[in-house]
Amino acid sequence: MTDNKQFIVLIFMMVGLAFTGYLYTHQSQLELNQNQAKLERVNQQLRNSYGPLYALTQVEKTNWEVFRKHNKPGGSYWSQEDLPTTEEAEAWRIYISEIDMPRYLHMERVILENSDLIEGDDIPQILLGLSVHIAGYKEVIFHWKKNDFSQNTSYYNYPSKIREYAETHYQALKLKQQQLLGEIQ
Repeated sequence: MTDNKQFIVLIFMMVGLAFTGYLYTHQSQLELNQNQAKLERVNQQLRNSYGPLYALTQVEKTNWEVFRKHNKPGGSYWSQEDLPTTEEAEAWRIYISEIDMPRYLHMERVILENSDLIEGDDIPQILLGLSVHIAGYKEVIFHWKKNDFSQNTSYYNYPSKIREYAETHYQALKLKQQQLLGEIQ
């Protein structure tokens, strides 16, 4: 092979290697950008949706357990067979209006203001159930403010599976966050 032919082959090889390097770099940058976008979404879900919802449901559970330990422990609070005393009924109204309702309103705000961060195509039934529970207590508290104590509970029970829902999604997102961080670094 003549020197010119060798030189041309060498040029083509160098151009080919440079082009291959460019494609590899471009693909790597594309994957990195995609992973960073996924990580940003997961971070937003943890920060604005599932993180607050998880924390609020855990606090709600703990507060409820402590409240019940000190106020009419055991059984249903408003059982027809064992209605609360006047003092227990007053403790209930204070707990619901001053402790639960602010937390419920926070949960409602988290869901409504961050519905785009909810996993899935539709709003899950558990979150809709929570919304109905909250709406019921808004009505109850409205009547309490008018000294009407004929209704003491929401017409829809608190969906206790909300804790499991929030925890499951929170933990799955934390795992996904760690995986994405590992891929980015």
